Amino acid sequence: MNKFQSIAIISLLFLIFSVSSCQSPIPSLVGEYSYKISGQVSIGSAANQKLNDEIGVLTIIYDSDSTYILTFNALNDAVYYTTATCNGKEIVLENFQRTLSVTYSEENNSFFDNNSSLLYTNHFNVTISGSGSIYDQTIIFTLQYAGKELDSQQSIRGKDITLIAKKN
Repeated sequence: MNKFQSIAIISLLFLIFSVSSCQSPIPSLVGEYSYKISGQVSIGSAANQKLNDEIGVLTIIYDSDSTYILTFNALNDAVYYTTATCNGKEIVLENFQRTLSVTYSEENNSFFDNNSSLLYTNHFNVTISGSGSIYDQTIIFTLQYAGKELDSQQSIRGKDITLIAKKN
């Protein structure tokens, strides 16, 4: 075997291993994380409503073919899950649905005085999508929310919602 053939074989093996590495689990990604979700949403005509911060434990396990299962166990006892694919340092969530409770205010000038507002707590069926960047012990996701209120069908929308997960 000459020098050119050796270099070609080594290059081919390197290419095969680098492409197949997406198919094997990323050991540092698997595990338990503490997470926090925060951001703002628009509810009907009420724009820029702060989400109730959500904290909990995120568990990531490897499924197969660069697919991971993410289970969110929120402190308020809500549990939901989705799958995600990983491409290098990026993780992309499959769209998933959950019920979300949001307490928000809406200016109501017909009560009290012009500076008053009322608080509402509504429950929404929300579809969540998003992606994240993987760092050493942290994943930072940017999420998008879209859905309807359970009773009135009032819409909820949100983009640039942040989920920060730090490995335990």
